[in-house]
Amino acid sequence: MPSLISVRSVTKIYEAVKGQKILALEGVSLDVNQGEFVTLVGPSGCGKSTLLRVIAGLLPATSGELHIDGKRISGPLTDVGMVFQTPVLMPWLSVLANMLLPIEILKLNMEDYRKEALELIQVLGLESFENAYPFELSGGMQSRVAIGRALIHNPKLLLMDEPFGSLDAFTRESMGMELLRIWEKYRKTVIFVTHDISEAVFLGDTVAVLTARPGRLSQVMHIDLERPRTMATKSSSAFADYTYQIRKELGLK
Repeated sequence: MPSLISVRSVTKIYEAVKGQKILALEGVSLDVNQGEFVTLVGPSGCGKSTLLRVIAGLLPATSGELHIDGKRISGPLTDVGMVFQTPVLMPWLSVLANMLLPIEILKLNMEDYRKEALELIQVLGLESFENAYPFELSGGMQSRVAIGRALIHNPKLLLMDEPFGSLDAFTRESMGMELLRIWEKYRKTVIFVTHDISEAVFLGDTVAVLTARPGRLSQVMHIDLERPRTMATKSSSAFADYTYQIRKELGLK
């Protein structure tokens, strides 16, 4: 079966001040299958977020090619949901209105998606908060709204850029479990950026390891851990072995 996403020899060079060039990514090739949960891990500044934005069509690659569903991509995608490190909710909109924002932007029929938004609110554990405003929500609840907003138009692809990076450790672990529960239900193709090796292994079917800048793909590791995953997964010897191998790959001994 052909890959849903095919990244081929992608290089990205940024033009900095005074004409200086910064090589962010170099020769990255990666395949992602339909319904697969792929995590991108690597040190800060290695180009993980850059690669995610190239895949979303938000940044043009300097060289190389990107194909999604067999079609070459050269501009922003509509069939994608994005979740960023901070939820970026509109403070003047309620939970329900924030979740429906992509429907308004895409000029779709709002009433057609209202029922879907209310269902997502239930799935995300936000029942009775549909009329609340962002300042009334905890950090974890805001992250749930951001995930719901990304899923509302039923995209084929979900791209997540360190979505739990600003949360405390307890909430972050809780949101990881929540995300897996949602993924099991909807089975979207997910690419999830993180600098946390344990998080990458726990969430992913596949972990793609990027080197320090310029980001090069140094290893693609398939994670053979039983699903659905639980907190007990993290105490298994197989989990410890995967995290050790990735740390070793990144030079963390």
